[in-house]
Amino acid sequence: MKNLRNVALISHGGVGKTTLAEALYFATGAASRRGKVTEGNTVSDYSEEEKKRQFSISLSVLRLAHRDVDINLIDTPGTLDFAGEVVSGVYAADAVVALVSAVSGLETGTVKYWEIAERRGLPKALFVNRMDRENADFDRAVESIQETFGQTCVPLHYPIGAHTGFKGVVDLVSNKAYLYSADGSGDYEEGEVPAELADKVNEAREQLIEEVAAADEALMEKFFEEGTLPYEDVVAGLKRAFAEGELQPIFVGAAELAVGAAQLLDALVDYFPTPENTQPPPTVKPVKNDEGEISYEEVELSAEAAAALVFKTAIDPFAGKLSLVRVFQGSISGEAYNVNQQKNERTANLFRIHGGKQESVDELKTGEIGAIGKLDQTQTGDTLTDKQRKLRFEPLPIPEPMMKRAVFPASKGDEDKMSNGLARLQEEDPTLVTTRNEQTHELILAGLGDQHLNVAVSKLTQKYGVNVELKVPQIAYLETITKRAKAQGRHKKQTGGRGQFGECYIEFWPLERGTGNVFEDAIVGGAIPNKFIPAVEKGLNEAYQKGYLCGCPIVDVHAKVYDGSYHSVDSSEMAFKMAASIAFRSAMQQADPVLLEPIMEVKVIIPDEFLGDITGDFSSKRGKILGMEMQGKMQVVRGMVPEGELTNYATELRSLTGGQGTFEMTFHGYERVPGEIQQKIVEEYKAEQDS
Repeated sequence: MKNLRNVALISHGGVGKTTLAEALYFATGAASRRGKVTEGNTVSDYSEEEKKRQFSISLSVLRLAHRDVDINLIDTPGTLDFAGEVVSGVYAADAVVALVSAVSGLETGTVKYWEIAERRGLPKALFVNRMDRENADFDRAVESIQETFGQTCVPLHYPIGAHTGFKGVVDLVSNKAYLYSADGSGDYEEGEVPAELADKVNEAREQLIEEVAAADEALMEKFFEEGTLPYEDVVAGLKRAFAEGELQPIFVGAAELAVGAAQLLDALVDYFPTPENTQPPPTVKPVKNDEGEISYEEVELSAEAAAALVFKTAIDPFAGKLSLVRVFQGSISGEAYNVNQQKNERTANLFRIHGGKQESVDELKTGEIGAIGKLDQTQTGDTLTDKQRKLRFEPLPIPEPMMKRAVFPASKGDEDKMSNGLARLQEEDPTLVTTRNEQTHELILAGLGDQHLNVAVSKLTQKYGVNVELKVPQIAYLETITKRAKAQGRHKKQTGGRGQFGECYIEFWPLERGTGNVFEDAIVGGAIPNKFIPAVEKGLNEAYQKGYLCGCPIVDVHAKVYDGSYHSVDSSEMAFKMAASIAFRSAMQQADPVLLEPIMEVKVIIPDEFLGDITGDFSSKRGKILGMEMQGKMQVVRGMVPEGELTNYATELRSLTGGQGTFEMTFHGYERVPGEIQQKIVEEYKAEQDS
């Protein structure tokens, strides 16, 4: 474990994680040339979707070797639509490096992914990238980092020049300069700090030493006594402070030119924690209460237990299922027990990962990241161990999908093919969720955004050979009444032979929202025989399901059947069902029926400068603001908004906030649709029925 590092690259989209991973891979000599995202030949973006779209969709693991140390480098997507992959990558790692653009500074996605790493309790470093770009400004980027993450974020490297004048980096710990060749080969020479940078470098170096000293009482005393710290103390103190989360080092470079890649590799070896110095995710065990409900309480992982987390599932239509695992304790070989599924799994097909390629191994040991082929029961987030233990890792904090679309096969007869493909995609990506709306009879596919859903559709075509269409889901409206009404329902039919006859008198009145429908039998004197009363109720229930205004179910109605008549020969259950339906239709003309729409409770988290835009947008969506509060440096706005106004909210919010806002929503209840909107919905329904 001392010669192993597990590091995840995280950041907002488009900052250069894959390019940096490629530069690091090339710098170790693992590749003879550096691939480019634009050319679709990088080691980590190997899927056809990633090559086509030119951005990362799934996490990938690169195995590097530098100075006799093996490094598992986890390249994660930056687009928020694929945040579930970032969660998986971070939970498999022992530390993260967050990339920040030297041009635009710290961005929203990076902040969100940083918070995931904080929740996981990992040491965090930063890499200021794109120093070769126009308007690159290292000091400004550092300022944006420190404003958000604090003054314990301190440079370990300092850039030599910027834009076309960017030549290399200074290592502030060793006080050495590394000057790179201008041809982008990644070649460099060690030299003296340029004279024009001496003052800035000295100032940055003093700040670094002060922060290292501040994280350790003994070093602080020594620093006060001597005014500085020797090199050995800085290295040891830096390593300890970083591992304990007391200090977040900042590196610098230009990934596209491979400038700074070699120095970052050295830092990964010199300062980053080994697996034995990193805590695994919390372990929990199920506890059942007196009512039989199961909850989970945190417990310590026993020293003798093997424990591996399945952090990702990959499925190839030809090669089959591959489960990516991080072994936190013990080893995996031959057979393992899946705690979540309570099943033994055969683990004979073990691999180390090199991008899209695998290398067979006999065993995966403590600290290692690898893959297991052809596990039948195992899913992402499951815990594998060596015995039938009850301990498991806490569930991965996968983000809830908020964008929903109805999904249909483009060709009739492809329903089963589509369902099978969707099931496989959900195995790979837990942030894709399918449900069936029992009211509208639509299959709903939910994801984290429009790009997420579009990629899913593309994968269904490419990997599983089924074309599908996405549509905005129908809103599950309900209907109810607002006035009392009485009506007679009479069904009489004589067509030769036995006739049909049933008559009932029913009174309807509205109930409180959420009460449900109530049926009351108030017949006296046998006006309707008891054996036909259930038919009256059944007839009403069927009529309720068909609705009155626009085919939506009727709710919160009390129906009292109080009179009627029958024929000793011609009356039947069917006749009384029909009579009840007729009474219902007649009563609705007097009962002033209205539409009810689902209302969602929405929580939006945004930077303060977007508060006015969000509250104004809520108002335009017929929403009500419930409250606002500060959460750290972010504003939290809570409100109630009709679901019909939120069908594209994931995309709209990103547009309003430049990608800096997030939201959550939960179902709250039903409220009456305003009159003019109800009229429009009813007219559209009737036009559709007539067409």
